[in-house]
Amino acid sequence: LMSRGHGRLIGLVALCASWTLVVAHPMRGAWTAYTSAAKAYPLRTNMATGGVITVAGDTMAQLVAQKNDGASKSKVPAKSLGKDGGMSVQSLVEGMGLDFQRSVSMLGWGTLVSGVGLFYWFRFLDRLFPPDRNTVMRVLAKVGVNQLGLAFPMNGCFFGVSTARNHDLGVATARAEWLKDWERKVRQDLPMTVVQSTSFWAPVQALNFVLIPPYARALYVNVAMFTWTSYLSFIAYRPDD
Repeated sequence: LMSRGHGRLIGLVALCASWTLVVAHPMRGAWTAYTSAAKAYPLRTNMATGGVITVAGDTMAQLVAQKNDGASKSKVPAKSLGKDGGMSVQSLVEGMGLDFQRSVSMLGWGTLVSGVGLFYWFRFLDRLFPPDRNTVMRVLAKVGVNQLGLAFPMNGCFFGVSTARNHDLGVATARAEWLKDWERKVRQDLPMTVVQSTSFWAPVQALNFVLIPPYARALYVNVAMFTWTSYLSFIAYRPDD
């Protein structure tokens, strides 16, 4: 009995090891390809990473909100099919019960702000606080400058993007209404959002500045951004009280 039990255990361990190798090999290859792209084309890689992960984070927020509202759609509506029976990206997104225009605006935000903006921002911080001169105080100062430089403007602008989609900005009266909505959203939600942003991003960025090599920062920050974007989307797109 003991030998039979040992045999099963050895078989289970071998099965787990083989599956680990099967999964780890393509992941290792994907990581190698990503790091190579990040080193060779840092800006373009940052833009792609920021766009994809920001959309993923907002999609998570939409799906959870949809579930909480009991509005989940399990099937693609017939009206979302094209004349030839095919489906566009918009049809697929809306067929999942997602807001296509919101997803597009989040793609633009992730690509331009998280991608381009943060790329040059972190380069500026590295010039201001060179990584090879890190001390505890310099890292804390770097985190402080990062929060002062990003927390208010980035979160405030995110609220601006989220409220703009409800207005036709080509019309002067609509722009005026948008500015009022944006101001109301900032007054209502920005102060607490900045406090929560600091509690989340301060430790994340401290690790970033100390442990993460420059070529991997885009992925690290944007993975953290996935969590933050999910939360921020809840705040930005929830109805005003």
